[in-house]
Amino acid sequence: MDLNSLSEERAIRTALGRVPLAELGLRFAARRKAMKLSIRALSERAMVSKTSIVNFEQGRSCRPGTLAKLLAATGLHFDRLIEPVELNPAAEPTVERQAEREWYDLERLSLDPLGGGQGESVAAKMQMLKNAFPEVGIIAGLVRLEAASERRTHPGKEWIFVLEGSARIEVGDRTFSLGPNDSLSFSGETPHRYGPDGGSSVLLLIMRLDGT
Repeated sequence: MDLNSLSEERAIRTALGRVPLAELGLRFAARRKAMKLSIRALSERAMVSKTSIVNFEQGRSCRPGTLAKLLAATGLHFDRLIEPVELNPAAEPTVERQAEREWYDLERLSLDPLGGGQGESVAAKMQMLKNAFPEVGIIAGLVRLEAASERRTHPGKEWIFVLEGSARIEVGDRTFSLGPNDSLSFSGETPHRYGPDGGSSVLLLIMRLDGT
């Protein structure tokens, strides 16, 4: 091993103490998925075992030398991995409350917003949206949760609408409490998870835009 490689490994070993390994693994997994790079393909490119990649992305273990190979194979500088992700305003999580939402007649868009609860039937019909639209990179589906999901990342953007119950949604280091007919949108590359907020279960409509 040459001096440059040794120096790089020492720098990585020192810097690994700055960010939890679980967080680094999630960030790296998001980068890999954004590159459309499978674990198998990365394993062959970096000459690292698939088990080592999975262990790193799941925050279990990773040697500095292994991480150096993965970074070289993906062209990702280590500083980019350990620094917090700077999101532009469009990528910031955005909450829309039921009280703030305005419903319109789809056949007469020039009229004022509908009053009262006339939008409730529209929300109920959303329960029927369970499909994938690969030609435009959209996945839509219903998810009922009785406990918090695992933290995950993916390329693109995610939009969540609460159909029943109350939801607790974690996006990065922020937590959002949503009630029925509230919605939340955020960057899928930010580690996130969701579950019920106090109640026994919550029913969510989740739409994911791959951004491809």
